[in-house]
Amino acid sequence: MGESVTPETTTVPLNKLAADPLNVRKTKRADTIDALAENILQRGLLQNLVVREGERGKYLVTAGERRYLALKRLADQKRIAKTFPVPVQIIAEDDARDVSLSENSMREDMHPADQFEAFAALLDSGMSTEDVAARYGVTPAVVTRRMKLAKVSPNVLAAFREDRLKLDQVMGFTVSEDLAEQDRVLEEITNSHFSAHRERIVSILTHAKVPTIDGRFQFIGEEAYVKAGGTITRDLFDTEETGYADDSALLDQLAIERLTVMVPDLLAKGWKWIEPVTEILPEMRRGLARIHPRSVPLSETDQARRDQLAARMGEISDETGSHEPDEGPLAEEYRLIEQELDEIEGKQWTFDDKERALAGGWITIDDDGEPYTELGFVRREDQPTLDVLRHGTGKHVEEGELIGDGEDVTGDDDSLDGEEFGDDDEAKSDENDDEQATTEQVNPRLSAALLTDLHAARTVALRLELLTRPDIALRAVAHALALQIISHGQGAITLQAAQTYIPAIAATHAPSDDPIKERIGRWRLRLPDRPEKAWDVVMQLSDEDVLDLIATCAATLVDATYNAVDDAYSRQRMGCASRLASAVGLDMRHYWRTTADNYLSRVSKAAIREAVAQAVSEDAAKKLDSMKKAEMAKEAESLIADTGWLPAPLRS
Repeated sequence: MGESVTPETTTVPLNKLAADPLNVRKTKRADTIDALAENILQRGLLQNLVVREGERGKYLVTAGERRYLALKRLADQKRIAKTFPVPVQIIAEDDARDVSLSENSMREDMHPADQFEAFAALLDSGMSTEDVAARYGVTPAVVTRRMKLAKVSPNVLAAFREDRLKLDQVMGFTVSEDLAEQDRVLEEITNSHFSAHRERIVSILTHAKVPTIDGRFQFIGEEAYVKAGGTITRDLFDTEETGYADDSALLDQLAIERLTVMVPDLLAKGWKWIEPVTEILPEMRRGLARIHPRSVPLSETDQARRDQLAARMGEISDETGSHEPDEGPLAEEYRLIEQELDEIEGKQWTFDDKERALAGGWITIDDDGEPYTELGFVRREDQPTLDVLRHGTGKHVEEGELIGDGEDVTGDDDSLDGEEFGDDDEAKSDENDDEQATTEQVNPRLSAALLTDLHAARTVALRLELLTRPDIALRAVAHALALQIISHGQGAITLQAAQTYIPAIAATHAPSDDPIKERIGRWRLRLPDRPEKAWDVVMQLSDEDVLDLIATCAATLVDATYNAVDDAYSRQRMGCASRLASAVGLDMRHYWRTTADNYLSRVSKAAIREAVAQAVSEDAAKKLDSMKKAEMAKEAESLIADTGWLPAPLRS
């Protein structure tokens, strides 16, 4: 092997340099030239260029073309002279391609962790964030973000240097300044069977905090929260600049205080009780009866205004070519019309004053940070009075069982397929789940909250099925009428002056009931608001249209929901709901798919395993045994995705 000789360095005026066509790097990143130019201006040219002689006294840049372009950029900006002396090494033409290939293929970019520490060293030396940004040709925000990365746990940085973590994962650790907590999460994701993306790391580290997009935070506002002593952690690497309120207890306290101020206005409307809460939980409704608003005719003024607004909406739709324009000059007018129409429609429904005096509800906050109420609930101690008011008697059906209007009730054995009820499985630890695995039966013990959601989804599906079966709807209505008027019982359809509203449906993984709303909308166009005029229209309907009208109304009244309160009427209603499902041929696979979110993460590990064994195979189920519950639920969701497996309460 011959001796290697390093050419001597000399200088060449910048205006004597030109690009070399033999340079192997053909793809150039113009977006990095400005940053490199700033760096050269601040620190000088730290590495010479490699050139070869060209024609007419020119030298061609074989290696270091980005440095050459950065120098040209500075000269064009008149920040250095066009004759700036550039240090170079001159090589022969025969060596040019090999030298270019060697430099571009052997060069290794600076590791980001080294860059973090370099920025930190400059800042520690007294340089400002702006100075560091100018030296490296980046924005101050980039320097700030890099410094957040430099302050993560040394163990996280070590894992990053060893390629056990990716850059986006390190970004996730910056949402917490607790280094011990960062180390705990690092150990957890290291021992996990699945890759931990940035979002999961952020979720784990902020589980005790409240995102600033949360309705409670939006309701209170950042200014009021900070003024009360609250602090906020910012996620600098989130493109939406997400933050987290560190003190969730303070946020809840401020929210309750503000909601409490609104309670007197609601009580003044005749309600017996109003409770301010940050969240309405399903168990809060259990055991409570429900009253519903009743339809009242609009005044002539409101009716005329509604017709005027509806006509204007039609004109806007015609002008924009959109059923509901969401942009453009007419979009805001359309939105205001919708808002006023909603207010007018609200006047068509009112609670009976005597019933309202026995009932109450909650005022809380929606996802957009707006206060909203859920009203019409009657507590147990007032249910006998409500029964007297409605039925003229407070007589018990059986010992301890009242003829109430309880909304959430326990299903009979038929509808639950032998399900047993127990404590909420979501509260059980993995250790308890493991102990259950050897003793739990094929039918898992489902929490009351989960059963509420499952039966709410089933209720929507039944409504949608009944919409297309007017023959069954006609008989179901006749059956319900006979039970209430002749037998004094309770069927699957609740016949009242108002549409039955099931709160659990709005908060669960239920199918969309848009087809019902659309059908009701069509009938609203056909039927006049005045009862006497509506009578004339109905009397002239064809038999087919009468059946369709009955099916539409009956569909909105189906109630197959679940409640832990077990009384005679609840059992009757749930039993009839199962028979209604059989009559319409309900197949929940058309409306519901089992996922980790709506079922698997809410039951025990033994129940997850059993679901996979039933849907796929025992061998597939065994492979889940070593997983933690969250991972197990996600993997199970993937395994049973195409099998159509359903929890027992949803099976036909």
